Amino acid sequence: MSFPGSDNFILSQVGEHERSLAQVAGAIAEGKAIDLNDLPTRLEFSGPDLPKPMPRIFARGVFLIVAPDVAEVLSRFDLGVGHVWPLECSDPGGYAYFGVYVGEEKSSWQREKSTAKRPGHKGKFRMDCLSLKRGDGSVVLGPEALEGADLWVEPSHSTVLAFFSEGLAEALMDLSLADELPFWECQIDE
Repeated sequence: MSFPGSDNFILSQVGEHERSLAQVAGAIAEGKAIDLNDLPTRLEFSGPDLPKPMPRIFARGVFLIVAPDVAEVLSRFDLGVGHVWPLECSDPGGYAYFGVYVGEEKSSWQREKSTAKRPGHKGKFRMDCLSLKRGDGSVVLGPEALEGADLWVEPSHSTVLAFFSEGLAEALMDLSLADELPFWECQIDE
């Protein structure tokens, strides 16, 4: 979920906060609960020219940044402890974005049965996106993936990789996001 110039977008906190943005990001990466009041509030662009077209979804660290149409779809689904909130966009250009905190965790990934994986950091695994793109890899989840939140992360991954329920994925695909957000279908091991 990257595009040319995405590194020029900077998230920041405005006002007083208990924890710095770096501390919040670290807590999220470690799977710890956070105070929603410490989430970033401003998105700024520091590059020479705004990207054209502006992306509708991209990642900034452990957060997703989404356009209003994507935020509206997300708000219709169960995000568990996750959260969607508007960001102040102080730059000229007339764009609007929302932040997305994917806070829900499930332990549904069946790493022994999944073939699209490779070793990651600290004994965790990473998805092998190349094998998924080629169609010769699989991601297998247990039946618990069908319960609860529609958007979650798996703690056994060494990257922040979001999983979407079938209903949420279909609703987002209806927005024609395929070029900006690749979806790979997971198998459910029942």
